Amino acid sequence: MSAQDRRIVAVIEDEADLARLIERTLQEHWFDVRVFARGRAFLAEADHVETAAAIVDLGLPDMDGLDLVRALSARGIAVLVLTGRGGVADRVLGLELGADD
Repeated sequence: MSAQDRRIVAVIEDEADLARLIERTLQEHWFDVRVFARGRAFLAEADHVETAAAIVDLGLPDMDGLDLVRALSARGIAVLVLTGRGGVADRVLGLELGADD
């Protein structure tokens, strides 16, 4: 696969240390990774970068992570939800909005 054919895994996480840890781990497994601290920053670039999957923190500072999950799902992007929220309702809602896990 050429570099041009490679697709991106986006990490949308506002905690820098956690974002770097996820980024390094994915890169060790040969994924191309782009990190965004804000949901709107990712959405601004989403039309310009072919994103295969996104790891989304539900507690973003600029928008509700569940709204971002909905937007990504509508674009056909696979979504993994990352959250410190303990409620079952948030997890169920994320799946109902299109998160894959």
